[in-house]
Amino acid sequence: KALERFEEFADKFDENPDFIYQSQEVPLPTRRWISTWMIAASVVLGLLIGAWILQDTIIYQTHTTAFGETKSLLLSDHTKVTLNANSSLRVPRFGFGTKTREVFLTGEANFAVTHKANNQQFIVKTNKGLEVIVLGTEFTVYSRKQGSKVVLSKGKVQLRYQEGKTQKQLMMKPGDLVTLDPINHLKQEVTKQPEKYAAWKDHRFIF
Repeated sequence: KALERFEEFADKFDENPDFIYQSQEVPLPTRRWISTWMIAASVVLGLLIGAWILQDTIIYQTHTTAFGETKSLLLSDHTKVTLNANSSLRVPRFGFGTKTREVFLTGEANFAVTHKANNQQFIVKTNKGLEVIVLGTEFTVYSRKQGSKVVLSKGKVQLRYQEGKTQKQLMMKPGDLVTLDPINHLKQEVTKQPEKYAAWKDHRFIF
């Protein structure tokens, strides 16, 4: 078969010597096929890059407040959140209240968590590596550059935090005030008025 193809090629060359140069070009249908696939690959690549850049927008709904602004939120699991000024809260768009109850806080917020019949945990995560794990309670979380703070008003929460290379945890009781400095050194004390640390949500200043 190879010899037959060569003889056919040789015959065409004898008839038209320029044929050899023409035959070396990529046939038009092949060029179109390559061009189509290059366009398709570019579109797919663009979509993948766009999805990667916008993944937070797709996966999470982000609630934000400006300076001097507070905002009240009711999450789909009926947990009430009051977001303090210059803060943000990311909540999963899919599966929240069923598969997970994890939220991500930057800034400060007060939470009144609704207890679920299956005892599903509610977890507040911060960019400082601090996690507040609750079942049903009321507390305030503060997480900014100068450090973090958790004040428990009602119920019981567990803290998980990273100090150096060591993962630590602490159980809090109502009235407990826990502060962490920028390198996550922890200080625990008791306050008789835990509600004053959330006075901002009622637009009150306490001096």
